[in-house]
Amino acid sequence: MSLLGQQFANEVLKRKYEYVISTHVDKNHIHNHIIFNAASFSEQSSQIYPSQRDNVQL
Repeated sequence: MSLLGQQFANEVLKRKYEYVISTHVDKNHIHNHIIFNAASFSEQSSQIYPSQRDNVQL
């Protein structure tokens, strides 16, 4: 399960952001929590991950 979470995080974050995956079995279904650093470690300018919050219309 954590391998699937790792593949998902690598695809979404494009290997530019550090992340931690925690796999939980405390519910009736196994699931992952992914926490990532919004500041890129691979960009010299410390690129920030774009927030979806900026795209929400209230």
